Amino acid sequence: MVTIEVDSEFEDFDALLSLLHRTFNFMDGRINPPSSLHRLDADGLRQKSKDETLLLAKSGELLVGCLFVRKQGDAVYLGKLAIDEDFRGKGLARQFIDVATMIAGQWSCKKLEVETRVELHENQA
Repeated sequence: MVTIEVDSEFEDFDALLSLLHRTFNFMDGRINPPSSLHRLDADGLRQKSKDETLLLAKSGELLVGCLFVRKQGDAVYLGKLAIDEDFRGKGLARQFIDVATMIAGQWSCKKLEVETRVELHENQA
């Protein structure tokens, strides 16, 4: 069973960085400019988690997904959505969106905002 939660005690930013690199590596060589992920290290992710809300998906203790959310004007911006390949197709992205929608309500935001690169046709679909 996979759970999605805000874990304020989370400290394994090396594992989070590894998850992000594994799930975003398909973009290398396809997008220009390159992903901002290449400018992040574990300390940068730690800081990002202080500036934004980090949602984590875990199967037991295994980190299998993440999503950063932040208030941006009257919207909640969704960034760095990543799901481990072995856990795709199981509805985790939908669960992340549902949690982000609840957060948007708590923050009195009426919309979610997400961006994708024009080169990533499969993400746009």
